[in-house]
Amino acid sequence: LKRNKQLMDWLTTMRPNVYWLTGFFNPQGFLTAMRQEVTRRHAKQNWALDEVVPFTKVLACTNPDKHKQGSPGWEGKEIPEGVYVYGLFLEGALWDHENKCLANPKAGDLFVEMPVIHVSALLEEEANKRYAKGLWYDCPVYTKKRRTDLNFVYTPKIRIPSEEKKRRKRKDPRADPNYWVKMGVAMLCSIE
Repeated sequence: LKRNKQLMDWLTTMRPNVYWLTGFFNPQGFLTAMRQEVTRRHAKQNWALDEVVPFTKVLACTNPDKHKQGSPGWEGKEIPEGVYVYGLFLEGALWDHENKCLANPKAGDLFVEMPVIHVSALLEEEANKRYAKGLWYDCPVYTKKRRTDLNFVYTPKIRIPSEEKKRRKRKDPRADPNYWVKMGVAMLCSIE
């Protein structure tokens, strides 16, 4: 029902502010269409589809119904390039809202809902410059709990804790992307 409502509202009224990514039969196709749209907007700068990569930013907003123009996390006066998505669940970690990065999961929490995520596209060179600030984990997104190439959607970069915030004598293992790989961290569209 929720899938039907999203598609009917989009068809009869207007483009939604926030998309329920789980509601698409083919989320990969939706994200590819978003990349094509961003690339077309930059045709005068000679952007090519095979030169752009997804650029992801996790926002502070946890309620997609309240994510509208003027709300916290909204960028600019209009809907920015790219799309806002929700409905993803983090497995093997949780999102630390205060530090805006991954954190170790609480005991007994298998899945934690992610806040609204802004997904856009940038030239690979520009994305690498932006990702140079901070530490990042390439977090795979799957449509289902079973992690196969058939269920794979895409791999956004998600911020991980940095060494500077934790002034310890020992190195914080969470500041290494391999730590999150060993924890099996991924985002899922559906936890059923």
